[in-house]
Amino acid sequence: MVDQMNYDQDTPMHLVCHNGYMEVVTLLHNYGARLDILDEDERISLHRAAAEGQTGVVRQLVEWDKRLMLHKDEHGNTPLHLAAGNGKSLCRE
Repeated sequence: MVDQMNYDQDTPMHLVCHNGYMEVVTLLHNYGARLDILDEDERISLHRAAAEGQTGVVRQLVEWDKRLMLHKDEHGNTPLHLAAGNGKSLCRE
């Protein structure tokens, strides 16, 4: 249930990472939410957080699993590409 998708293939983790709700990110993780589920654009939760400049969320996700940084979406973009492309310099630290 914690990884159930909506019509856009978003999980609760995708949505809370996008919006920067750190406490809920931690809660979902503690309940076993997967960090590697793809949305309709083949983006994982880290892509969503990085694209929105959610620095605290980005740091936490990477701390939990550094391999997430290497994941590419349907256009070949890593989370770092999205952060840089959207002018979210804080996420490039």
